[in-house]
Amino acid sequence: MILALRVNVGTLRGLREGVPNLVQLLRKHRVAATFLFALGRDHTGKRVFRPGFLGNRRGVSAVRRYGVRTLFYGTFL
Repeated sequence: MILALRVNVGTLRGLREGVPNLVQLLRKHRVAATFLFALGRDHTGKRVFRPGFLGNRRGVSAVRRYGVRTLFYGTFL
């Protein structure tokens, strides 16, 4: 069986912190993946104003998932 691994990177924090750590982990286990990057300005903070965004998503709050700084992109930063 062949599996394909696709990684979507949608925030600046994900690019700076998540990708290097994930690449290191994937190399350690000799796993290949395709990385897809959202280009342009990070407007994650604008989603804060949508109903239900700050609530739990898959058991993790938006603040824990994205971090406070990321939630300000597109609004104050």
